[in-house]
This record gives sequence, structure tokens and C-alpha cells, in this order.
Amino acid sequence: MSVIGKAHTRTLLYRTCFEWNAALGWYLATFIMVGILSSSWLELSREARWVYLGVLAYSVLAGCKNMIAAIPILKAQARLFVTGMIFITPSELRLHNHVGKKKGRELISNDDNRETLLGYGFDWGPEHTNMSYQLMNMDSKRSQIVMPLPVRWYVQQHEAETRKMGGAAWIYNLGENALQRVRADNWYGHTLITGNVGSGKTTLLRLLSCGAIHCGNVVLAVDPKNDQDWRDAMKAECEALGIPFYSFHPSRPSTSVAIDPLRNYNRDTEIASRIAGIVSDPSKSDPFRDFSWYAIYRTTIFCRYVGERPTLVRLKNYLITQRAILFEKVLNRYYQLHLGAEWWDQIGDEVDELGEGDKLTGMVRYYEEQMMQQVPEIACDEVCAAFRHPYEHYQKMTTSLLPLMSNLTAAPLDVLLSPEYDTESGREIIDLKSLFDTGGVLHIAIDSLSDTQTAQKLVQLLVADAAGIAGSRYNTEGADHSLKNMRRVSLFFDEAHAALCEQLLSLLAQGRAAKLEMTIVTQTIPDLVSKATEAVADRVIGLCNNWITTRISDPTTQMKMAANFSKVDVEQRSVSLSQRTDTFDSVDKFAGGYSESLSTVEREGFPSNLLGDLPKLQCVARFADGRKMLLKIPVVVKEPGK
Repeated sequence: MSVIGKAHTRTLLYRTCFEWNAALGWYLATFIMVGILSSSWLELSREARWVYLGVLAYSVLAGCKNMIAAIPILKAQARLFVTGMIFITPSELRLHNHVGKKKGRELISNDDNRETLLGYGFDWGPEHTNMSYQLMNMDSKRSQIVMPLPVRWYVQQHEAETRKMGGAAWIYNLGENALQRVRADNWYGHTLITGNVGSGKTTLLRLLSCGAIHCGNVVLAVDPKNDQDWRDAMKAECEALGIPFYSFHPSRPSTSVAIDPLRNYNRDTEIASRIAGIVSDPSKSDPFRDFSWYAIYRTTIFCRYVGERPTLVRLKNYLITQRAILFEKVLNRYYQLHLGAEWWDQIGDEVDELGEGDKLTGMVRYYEEQMMQQVPEIACDEVCAAFRHPYEHYQKMTTSLLPLMSNLTAAPLDVLLSPEYDTESGREIIDLKSLFDTGGVLHIAIDSLSDTQTAQKLVQLLVADAAGIAGSRYNTEGADHSLKNMRRVSLFFDEAHAALCEQLLSLLAQGRAAKLEMTIVTQTIPDLVSKATEAVADRVIGLCNNWITTRISDPTTQMKMAANFSKVDVEQRSVSLSQRTDTFDSVDKFAGGYSESLSTVEREGFPSNLLGDLPKLQCVARFADGRKMLLKIPVVVKEPGK
């Protein structure tokens, strides 16, 4: 049991370990008495022998008693200077997360009371705050802590590993560390993860995503860096548990699955909203975005009218180079429905005459003059309006849309995001709704470093697709397809500031009711501010019931995280020395004084500057159930021999 973890707030962490000195004294006395007895044992009387043996036994017992009291103090002192990494294998993680555990005869799954492993640590309280201020008042080498020789030797042996972890080793060792689990329903309220580069965010993501797989959740992981360890860890868990694993990687198109982001929608307006919402913020007025929305909406209903499935490639072609072809297809379909397959033989001459040799113009004029009043059709009305619209103005108003469509349809995304189901390419095609319904894990590597703009647009499109599916879950009716029976979905977004959009905020605000739980990762809060506004960044913090931060050097993020901890009364010791004498006074006129006072002052519950001193793989966490913890993140490694 850790002395520091149980210490009273006024415990002097740097006091000399008197118990160790006393134990050494008793053992030394025992050694001396054994030497004396060995040389004079035969000369002693029987009574004297018993007296010496009694004193010897008392010395041994006293030494053992003091040593037992000293060992926890020595361990506590050593832990203030030593830290390291914790490793865990996938099989051990499954055991901790109760994978395959049964309650009676039923397998435990999708249980709100289920717990998942998060790490090793303790609940942060006022006693730890007081001790942290004591240690911060020492010098940088903590020379006030007098360590015996064995402790100094132990610290020196682990010095290299401790320096590798960086930060202040004593922060994690202020409390009594134990394995910590988090109830599954805590994750329902979404999670924000912040921290410096290389401080352990991806390691934490690896642990959380494996925990979500163990809970039976569908997992969607968006990885801007294509972290191989994260991908391999999830893939290994899927193989061990018999869960489908899919990988989307534009830089490796030969092995990547294809995703159809426009497959699932309830209304034609949804497709327009998904794509136009990427052009600019839908919450702000933008006539160019609104015009682009209308152009996409028109093209979508045209495709549906002629029996073609809307895809990104098809929409792009019809928006840019094949507008006239699409118009002609729509009108041709209309005339076939109302005049028969041989409609050209019936009205071809009249159409030719109305168009003055141009077939499309004649078809438009014939519909407007002969058919619109008798048998109107919305798709044909929109064709006529689009045909009459000046093309120069159309090009100007879609200036921001066309580059977006080019980003999302450039090779190899033309094949990976606009798949055709009737081809024999052999590539597996998935869509998010089917994934959410049937289960599995999808890892999406977007290569944001090499192509930031395309990666950002791609993530926002997938977020919009997920938001649309969440909306359709609300509208599901029937006992067989009720929301209660649907799978929970865990979405992980690394470098989430690139995916920040109105749909992402909507998912954070309303996704819980659709059984979607999100984990978004960014380095600092100013990263979110730079992509939006400070109000939006604060909104993200407020919408995430859980906040975990590893080492963070940004002052803004430090202050916002520290604000989650209540103020604490910290004991403050004041010492005053005074003396007074004059040269003309006699010796007995000298005056001096010493006073010592103990008071309390209100300070931060967790000192914000300590967030910048955390070693690697350590974090501070605030959870939806109110717990505030200091944790060390275990590293998930491969099984031995693999």
C-alpha cells in the first residue's frame, strides 16, 4: 500500500526515512551481539545466555518492525523519480474487457453496465492537489528528498527509461495506482482527446478502438496518418473474434475496398446537402453554395428519373461536360413514357422545326409548348429551367463546386468512391449503412499529409454520410428494425479539426440517440478555433462528455482542462524570522523572533502547468459519470511469438 497514496495532506514527502535508519541500527546491534556471543558463549552462565538471547531476539524483531515500516516509504520515494511503460497483449486485454464472458448462459454484449479497460491510475482528489503543490515548491532536482543508498541505486538503474518518458515522474505516483475501468455508457456521450504530438494519443486510440470491438460495436476509424500499428491492432482483434475488417486506402487502390457514400439517402435533397455542405459552412449565408446545392439537386433528380444511380463521377460529368446529354436523356425518357418508344417518328419533324436543326432545343420547346400544360413533370420542368439559364452565369456560380467534385473524383477516388455494382472488378464494395447494420470494422487512411485538401473533403463527405444514416435511424419503424435492436457504432476521428463541419457538430449533438458514439482527436483547442471560431471550439468541448488529455503545452487547452477540476483549499505554511539590535544598545537589549503559521488558500484542483509536465503515455481524464482521473495508458503489443 502506497504511503503517498494514503498520506495526509500535511505529510512531508521529503522527510528522512527514520524507520530505515532505525532498522539499520537494530540490525547492526544484532550483528555486534552475535559476534560477542560467538566468542564468549561458553563462558556465560545459563541465565546470562537467556538474557542475551532475549535481547538478540528483541533486536531482530525491532529491526524487522522498522524495516516493514520503512519499505513502503522507500518505495514511495523511489516512485517519485521513476516511471516507465506498461505493456499488454491482446489476449490480456480481452480478458480485462470480459470478451466471451457469460452471465448465466447468455453471452455478455451491448450491456450498459459493461466496463472496458482504460489504464492504470487513480481518482484525483484534494489530497493529491496538496501534495503536488508541496513537490512543486521544491527545487528542480527534488534534493530536499533524502534517499537511502538502495533507493538511489534503484533510481539510477531506471534513469534512462525515466528520461525517455520525459515530464515529471512524480505526478503519476502521487496516488495509489490500480487498474481502472470505465463503464460502457460513459462513451455514449462522446469523447474529446487532446495532446501534443507523440504524447500517446494514437496509443490511446488503439486501446479505445479495441475496447469498442470487444463491446460488439461497429467501428469506423478515420486515420489521417495511416498508422500501421493502429490498423494492425484492429485487424488482429477482428481476426481473433471473427469480425469482418475492411481497409480503405487511396494510396493502395489495389487492396482497398470501395465505399459508396451516396448509396443511402431518403430524399434527393440529402445528396445535395451532403456535397454542398462541404463547399462552405451551411450555417452561414453563401449564394454560391446555395446555387451549387440547387445544381446538385437538379442533377440528382435527373439521374433518378432516367434510372441512373447518382455517384460522384456521374454527378461531376453531368454538372460539367455532359449537361446537354443529361437533358436529352430526361426528355427522351419523358417522351417514351407518354408517347411511346417510337415517339421520334411521331413528332420528330415538329421537334426538328422548333429547334431549327438543334434536337435538344426542339425537345425543350416541344415540351414547353405542347406537353407542360397537359402532362407536367417536375424533372422536365427543371430541365427547361436549367437549359434556359445562361451558361456563363452557371459556370460563375459553380466556381467553388467544380474543384470539389474534381477532388473527390480524381483517380483513384473515381473508382474507390463511385463504384459500379454491375462490373466484375473483384473489388469489395461497402456502404456505411450496411456496415452499421451488419457489423464490422472499417479503417480509412486518408493520407492528409500528401493531399490535405482532398483528405479534408473526403472526411467531411463521410461524416455527412454518417449523419444521414443517423437521421434515417430515427425514422426506422417496426419491431424488427427498431433502434433498440440496432448495433452501437463507434466513430474515431484522428486529427478531427480537418473533419470539423456542421454535420460533425450535429452528430455530436444528436448522435447518441441514434446509438452513435464519437471519439475525436486533436492536438489543441486552438486547432479547432483555427478551423471555425472559439464559440464552435467551446461547443465541441461542451458536446463531449468525456475529455482526455495527454501532455499538452498549449496554455489555452491547459486552462480549459484544468477548469474541469473544482477549486481546492491548499495548505500554505508561512515562516517569519526577525531580529533587532542597535550598536549603542547593551548586550541584553538584543531582540529576535520566530513565528510559523499554517493557513489555506484556494488553488486549482489540478495545477494547469502540470498538464505540460506529464510524461508520455500518461493522461488526465474527465468522464461523463463525474470521475476525474490521472492514468497511465498501456501499450497494446503483439502476442509473444507473432
